[in-house]
Amino acid sequence: MTCTLPTLKNMLYILFFGIITFSCSDPKDSFPDALLPVTPVGEYKVTSVYKSWKIIAPGIDSKDFETLTTKCDLFSTIKLNANNTMELMDYNYNNDDDCSDFEKITGSWVKTGSSAGGFYGDLSLDKTFRGHDTSDGRYSSQGLGGKEMVIYFTLVEEGQKYSYSIWFKKI
Repeated sequence: MTCTLPTLKNMLYILFFGIITFSCSDPKDSFPDALLPVTPVGEYKVTSVYKSWKIIAPGIDSKDFETLTTKCDLFSTIKLNANNTMELMDYNYNNDDDCSDFEKITGSWVKTGSSAGGFYGDLSLDKTFRGHDTSDGRYSSQGLGGKEMVIYFTLVEEGQKYSYSIWFKKI
């Protein structure tokens, strides 16, 4: 079989048209949704609460942590609004067992970056968390698609510095 010049020319046109068509397609069609930048905006429920600390004293340099998650914590939620405000509903602020009372803590958040299918940024609370001032607030998504998020902050209780991490799952 021999190719004539017009046949070869037609094949090149088809190849060129195919390349242009597929290279100009919407990039969203080329990547799974989980890999696209996502927004933290939404409502999340608590899945776990951790508290960690470091003891530095003569002859002692140790890190420790404890899981603080109680049944009341599991009712707690955080909502990140599109206007960069947030609301944390803490159902365990007074450590009772009936889980009927809650404390609404407002604050703000700023998205400082994105990763493959995730996000991270800074946050600040307008009032105390369980009676203590907070500092160094931040958040980040966990896993692809931003379905899970963790917030971190530091507080001081009776002269000891503690780091909290509260894990959430998108509702």
